Amino acid sequence: MLTQIRKHLDSAPTTKKSWEREADQVYPTMAAVRVYQRWVRKNPVLGVHEQEWVDKNLQPLMSLMADTGVMRCVVPGISVYGVDRKIGYRLLPVEDVPVAHFSGNPDTGGHWRSRLPGDIAWFDPYKEYQVEGTNQFCQTFALMNLVGALPGISMDRSWGRYYTYTAAALEFIDTVIRRCLTGKEKTVFLKKIDECRTHPYRCLNVIEFPAS
Repeated sequence: MLTQIRKHLDSAPTTKKSWEREADQVYPTMAAVRVYQRWVRKNPVLGVHEQEWVDKNLQPLMSLMADTGVMRCVVPGISVYGVDRKIGYRLLPVEDVPVAHFSGNPDTGGHWRSRLPGDIAWFDPYKEYQVEGTNQFCQTFALMNLVGALPGISMDRSWGRYYTYTAAALEFIDTVIRRCLTGKEKTVFLKKIDECRTHPYRCLNVIEFPAS
């Protein structure tokens, strides 16, 4: 199967339309997505198209959902750590309010976890909803956990479940934009989420995976 995907991509034209078509595919495995990503990397023109799309649409949504003001709109009374208040999540005492914690550098990437009021255990999106080691919608899944909006754990344990989880995150982001933003900012972000909801598979296929 990987050989067939590789041959198909090697014969595909290096145009924006070709990139859009291949980026919107449902690939059967992570290995297959890596084949697509190598095709993009070895063709600079395709890499430009992909990065432009990510910078215009996907990255702003990820940043929006990690904004503390938006978090407090979604989850009133939430305590947010790791952005301004630096402390390891393992050192935080149990609180009677919802908690979100960021580990990493806001400029280079990191990971969000959340914890329900009075709970000891942390919810970690890597345990089910997001490919481990990636920078994608961890901030969104962390908030979804706090408001009871996570999709049920898929009985299908194939790679395809990550497309399902990504689509659910996009629907949640759309709800947040409509609820928490106003004016021109709302208009701008509705265009971005509409683009991503139109191309949900792309929002997983373009994510950089850890080295295999």
